[in-house]
Amino acid sequence: MLTHAWRSPFFQALCRSVWAGAVVSLPLTSLPLLVDLSGASTVAPPAVVLLAVLALIWLGPYSLQGGELPAEVRPLIAFGGVAVVTWAAAFFIELPPFRDKSLLSEAREAFLTLAMGLITYLTVAAYAASSSKTLQLSLKLLNWSGLAVMLWSSVQAIFAFFHRSMYPDVLLAIQNLFVARHAPLFFARVTGLAYEPSWLAHQLNLVYLPVWLAASLCGYSAHARKLWRFSLENFLLVGGALQLFLSFSRVGWVSFLMVGAFVAVSATLRLVQRITNALLVRWKLASAQRLLRLALSGGLLAAFAVAYAAAALGLAFLGAQLEPRLGRIFAQDWRQAGGFFELTNQLAFAERVVYWASGFDVFGEHPFLGVGLGNAGFYFAEKMPAYGHGLVEVVNLFNRQSFVPNTKSLWVRLLAETGLMGFAVFAAWLVVLWQAARLARYAHEPLLRMLGAAGQFALIAFLVEGFSVDSLALPYLWFAAGMLSAAAYLSRRPAAESLQGIY
Repeated sequence: MLTHAWRSPFFQALCRSVWAGAVVSLPLTSLPLLVDLSGASTVAPPAVVLLAVLALIWLGPYSLQGGELPAEVRPLIAFGGVAVVTWAAAFFIELPPFRDKSLLSEAREAFLTLAMGLITYLTVAAYAASSSKTLQLSLKLLNWSGLAVMLWSSVQAIFAFFHRSMYPDVLLAIQNLFVARHAPLFFARVTGLAYEPSWLAHQLNLVYLPVWLAASLCGYSAHARKLWRFSLENFLLVGGALQLFLSFSRVGWVSFLMVGAFVAVSATLRLVQRITNALLVRWKLASAQRLLRLALSGGLLAAFAVAYAAAALGLAFLGAQLEPRLGRIFAQDWRQAGGFFELTNQLAFAERVVYWASGFDVFGEHPFLGVGLGNAGFYFAEKMPAYGHGLVEVVNLFNRQSFVPNTKSLWVRLLAETGLMGFAVFAAWLVVLWQAARLARYAHEPLLRMLGAAGQFALIAFLVEGFSVDSLALPYLWFAAGMLSAAAYLSRRPAAESLQGIY
């Protein structure tokens, strides 16, 4: 009975509809209806809810039928087990009091977000791996949803930059339908349909821009039609990069620049090798000794390095003209700068550094197992550097907010709450994902090769984004990792089938 119902056309169509709804709703980060129903403070993405429904109606029966999951899921499942162990160990340490909060109340929210993240990743990895057609459909839906958000951001940009952020009431009313924030639009910054500009940059860097950049570099498109020689992904890449720029998220900028640097370095290494071989052939030194080859390659690399350094400095100066917070770096008199925290305050990120310092201090006292998932904030009052008491954001946190503080960085949070043990397992999962991306890049199918490149770009961006985002409830890492795991699974399958034919 279960097998028949699970394979029925109606059930398969239902699953595809839920999947499509999840992919299309990825730009939404805090839907007001979900915020009201769940009682969440800010993070309430409908994509996670839809994927949870898909996990209930599809992943469960799929697992009962003996369905196979991509091998990349194993380290993350192990991380979930480590998180439980480190939290249980927290009962043997004395947590500082923080208002009416308790270890159980914070753990409930922390493990709920981790569970939702795990379910999101497992569902995406398993369902997307069902066929290449599912992956291609997903890319089409990503493109159309990304285009819709891009057009909406363009409307925001018109009022943000040409009307001094005097948004009309109708624009605010529409934004309030999708964002649970009292003031849903920002001064001279675009937000798309995200809760804040940095979250827009986060979703662009982890999902949309990696796909559009990889498709453009690999010459792949999920759509058959092109405009002249340009695919939809080519136009979306340009528009998405502009959208990222107009979010004025400094971490978002750095994340994308790191991806660009990776692409540039990879291309430069290949170019240097070709130039070296061509010069040696022209000079009739093709059989030259290794030392000569290294010297020639080293000289070319040095020349490219100087050129890239000049370009980076030029971009920094350009950014300083457009972003006052970056401009302070060049205007700062470094000889007369005060202490470290005073310097970071002048550069407008002292609050972040205070949160990080508190988390590192917690990690220093509990290096192996940490203090348990969700518990680092209990130590904030006693571990916070003294300079933090003079920061407006921190003062408001203590006097006006009721929630437990967080570290504002996933990397610091993992160290403080799960210790070296949890951090190592999570890092191992990222390494496994990187190997999966390399595997997919050598696949026979162009779609899989493109997704392998997109996975690499997403992982590089996440290394930087992890210094700004610490929530496990946002679906973008899980979705990107799931799509990459599915691509790696499909890349391995032809080889496995050929081996089965041999034996």
